[in-house]
Amino acid sequence: MTSLIIVGAGGHGKVVADVAQSLRCYEAISFIDGRYPALTAHFGLDVVGSDESISRLISYEAEFVVAIGDNLIRRRLFSRLAEENARFATIIAPSATISPSASVGSGSVVFPKAVVRTGSVIGENVILNTGCKLDPSVYIGHHSHVGPGASVGAGALVEDEVLVGAGARLSSGISVGRRSICGAGVYLESNLPAGWCGVGRENLRLYKIES
Repeated sequence: MTSLIIVGAGGHGKVVADVAQSLRCYEAISFIDGRYPALTAHFGLDVVGSDESISRLISYEAEFVVAIGDNLIRRRLFSRLAEENARFATIIAPSATISPSASVGSGSVVFPKAVVRTGSVIGENVILNTGCKLDPSVYIGHHSHVGPGASVGAGALVEDEVLVGAGARLSSGISVGRRSICGAGVYLESNLPAGWCGVGRENLRLYKIES
């Protein structure tokens, strides 16, 4: 058994820790967080350092996972760990359903009741939140987040750093460009260009995201 270090002792870090504990495969689980040393414990687990402790902690026999909801911050921290040759955990809840022909990239977290169908490919450092569903042959790019209860139709292409909001539905075969946002409850029937946001449960409205 090895140890797990969760980067980020916030609300998302707590639920990642909960899934990791359910796997019963880690000798110890702890956090690092920017509030250390003022913060020394979270969710009953030790906070053992700040972001500045990464180099020191990588020397230990541990795996890392970045538990930050914001895609861009999560990408930055993941990239820093990768540059330091950290080993990444892939956390998959026991109640998630992953097809044997699907793949899930390193550093990704798959929450309870998520479903990943045949031939789908999940990139690195991705969040597949509770109860989301990916139909066959979906691609989810690195550092993206598919929210709770969202569904992605067969053959859809979701590029890097995309947020698919809670309960959103993406039609089969469409593409969603890098750093785009599909708002909560959106029904997206056509391609969404990079850097755009789609919102509205009844009538879809599109906005260019400020860079």
